[in-house]
Amino acid sequence: MATFNNYGAFAVDSGWGTAGNWSAGVPVDGQEVKVLTNSRTIPGTDHSLVQLDVMLAAADFLGALGSIGTPMRIDAAECTLEHGGANLYLDGIIANLYTDFPSLAATACVINSVNAKTVTAWRHRRGRATVGAACTLTAMHIIGEPAPGQSIVQFVAGCTPTLVEQECGKIIWDGNAGTPTVNVDGGELEQNGGTITACTLRGTGKIKHGAGTMTTLTMKGGILDITGPLAHAIGTIEYYDGQILQGSYADSAIAVNVRARGRMGWMPGTSLTLH
Repeated sequence: MATFNNYGAFAVDSGWGTAGNWSAGVPVDGQEVKVLTNSRTIPGTDHSLVQLDVMLAAADFLGALGSIGTPMRIDAAECTLEHGGANLYLDGIIANLYTDFPSLAATACVINSVNAKTVTAWRHRRGRATVGAACTLTAMHIIGEPAPGQSIVQFVAGCTPTLVEQECGKIIWDGNAGTPTVNVDGGELEQNGGTITACTLRGTGKIKHGAGTMTTLTMKGGILDITGPLAHAIGTIEYYDGQILQGSYADSAIAVNVRARGRMGWMPGTSLTLH
């Protein structure tokens, strides 16, 4: 638990760089800062030359941070975003990021949408979050949401994730760069674009594949839904267990290497290549 040494009440105006908005002046290198209760819309400005130790926007911050075209630029070793207000647009080099928002509707959190920056470790629990087009993401862990339907994470074209671990919630995968590995143990991954190089499906997880490419899928449980009307660009399925639901399209180009037994559902007249 951080011991904060600079608190932002934003009593003077909405400027991050206004000294009177902070208990110890405008934040500087190494500080642990907390944005206090207020409903300000804090414009996006460039403070990327400052390296914070900790930044916290807690649940009682009901304002907004940055905007779509002009995100707030802040670097921090540790950043926690839990606020219950409007949208957050943040670009920065962040070693450890934790996001947890009380509502899907109230808050959209977009990280590294404009400026090419790296998030080393991102843990997301609840609410809506977007891995921005300029984001390099070393590892993301989508952890236990309090109840189903409370977590959505979107990956957009241009983002560069390396490893994604999904325990729950929903991932909307619209695009990416790089060669990511994705492990789905729970929740649902909906792929609409991009390329997932290696994916493992286990436990209660579900993959709904619409468009995009999945080079290798290792199935050790869960459900693979390829019932959509288009050809599904999945290179190889290493099949151990789980259920495959196939629709009216003949996905004969998908090679399925059967390693163990499970359940596969086909529509009449469709085919997969079994090995």
